[in-house]
Amino acid sequence: MKIKLLSVALVLALAFTLGAASSVSAQPPGMPHGFYGDVTIGGNPALDGTVVSAHIGSLSWSTTTSDGKYGYSPAFMIPADDPATPAKDGGVNGDEIVFKVEDMVATTDPAGPILFQSGGIDQVNLSIAAALAADAGGPYSGVVGEAVSLSGSATGGTPPYSYAWDLDNDGAYDDSYIQNPSHTWATAGDYTVELKVTDNVADTATDTARVHVTAVAPPPEYTITFDTDPEATGSISFDGVSYSDGDTVSKTADTYDIVAAPASGYTFDSWEITGGLSVAAPSSATTTCTVSGNGTLRMVQTTGAPPPPPPPPPPPTPGAVGGTAYPANKLLLLAPWIALGLAMIAGASIFVRRRRAQS
Repeated sequence: MKIKLLSVALVLALAFTLGAASSVSAQPPGMPHGFYGDVTIGGNPALDGTVVSAHIGSLSWSTTTSDGKYGYSPAFMIPADDPATPAKDGGVNGDEIVFKVEDMVATTDPAGPILFQSGGIDQVNLSIAAALAADAGGPYSGVVGEAVSLSGSATGGTPPYSYAWDLDNDGAYDDSYIQNPSHTWATAGDYTVELKVTDNVADTATDTARVHVTAVAPPPEYTITFDTDPEATGSISFDGVSYSDGDTVSKTADTYDIVAAPASGYTFDSWEITGGLSVAAPSSATTTCTVSGNGTLRMVQTTGAPPPPPPPPPPPTPGAVGGTAYPANKLLLLAPWIALGLAMIAGASIFVRRRRAQS
């Protein structure tokens, strides 16, 4: 009898255990948790198709935006974990949910943590900074043997940023770790430099720039502007090329031939200059102009016929010695000296006659 009762008890216990196990395996999963809200990137509504994802541990679910929003159409649901499966495949009440936008951790409104709640439906707005972007500047130019200054910058992401440059095009960002380095190239040619930017959450972005290195620095060029006075009259020949009022030309520092070509009915008057120009003969229509900087060359003209030539000098006074009249007051001053000279001549003549008489 005792054996039968024990047997029945064991059967009932086994049945209860199997029933309980059957009851657990048949338990349905909980309700999903729904989310919706606005998505902004860099303060602007996200473009259509921007990926929004929710993460619980290693599990993730994603959707895309439309009109800067997510979770409206279609709805965005995070499923509850199914207790009938051995592996975790959904949320359990109290699980923390991390939202990302384009794989960047988003700031949530309301502020986190955002927790899973079976059957919940909540508005959670998401925002991230603009995507991290690097700018290597350029294009740059320089001269062999002289340092070329580079300028790097970054936007978006999460500041502060760190910078690393590949200046020898070997694929390694190990040549400089400052934002604005300088580099010298030993031979002329075209080179590529690359900048890698890393932000505060370890996101990275890269950018390249071209550097053109020449063997000799080209001489600087200066802009010469041509002007005529009166306006839009005549032309100016500069280095053999004719220019009108308002024209410009770029020239290196040097001296160039210039010729004035006044308009019909006008006569050249003078050259006027401003800035880094000088004219050898400002009153001559044909002369030279020296360029040492930017400046304006103006041709000044006058209307009507040119002025008559100056009158010839008056003829000499008739009877004057050498064709020139001698002032009377100067003759009076010379009279004593003339008398003295005549006396000396007379005395010498008397002396000579006496000597002859004595001999």
